[in-house]
Amino acid sequence: MLNLEDFMNIRDLKQQGWSVSAIAGELHLDRKTVRKHLLEAPQPYKRENPAPCKIDPYRPFLRERWEKGVHNARKLLDEIRLRGYDGGYSQLKLAVVPWREEGRERAFVRFETGPGEQIQMDWGHFGNWGGRRLYGFALTLCYSRMRYIEFTQRQDIHHLLVSMVHGFRYFGGVTESLLTDRMKTVLLDQKGGELHFNQKFLQFAASTGRKPKAKLSRPSVSSNRTSGRGSPSPRWGT
Repeated sequence: MLNLEDFMNIRDLKQQGWSVSAIAGELHLDRKTVRKHLLEAPQPYKRENPAPCKIDPYRPFLRERWEKGVHNARKLLDEIRLRGYDGGYSQLKLAVVPWREEGRERAFVRFETGPGEQIQMDWGHFGNWGGRRLYGFALTLCYSRMRYIEFTQRQDIHHLLVSMVHGFRYFGGVTESLLTDRMKTVLLDQKGGELHFNQKFLQFAASTGRKPKAKLSRPSVSSNRTSGRGSPSPRWGT
């Protein structure tokens, strides 16, 4: 019986313009075999009689308990043992995997922004260049995820502002708000609940008609970015 690799090789060589005889000689196959498999599609593998799992009769009960908040697999195992389950722990773990994924999807609610409303900025480290660290500055439009990246070997306020200017020129304007993490070039410190911004950053923000302010990040919300549970994220707005 022809294996899938040979079948694909036959199709590939035929697409390259090889004749049936040439393909047969190259793959050491009979010409009738080559001709036959050029005329038919590969048959998908089907498991006709999948072996039943011991966990299957207990899935409705497990789902009911899961919906009631019982997510500890060991506890669930003890409960179905009392109901007659004599299978292994691994079957139970596999059964609850998709339910755990459902919970993660519910926990992260995307916060959508409109066109031109918000942009996010961040730094990344890309190893070394010429014996010095190489950094990447990124500006990302939160609505379209369009991104501007500029590489530099310093992360000081001067290089930050120059990169921001280049990014805004690339996008053709300034968004209504900008979101960033607690980078030291933007936020110097926080005392008594009050944020102290870098003066040069304040001056730059003022030149665009924006004012830096803090937004308290909400837990379990996947926005464009949060900087931790309950910690303020520096941003600006009109």
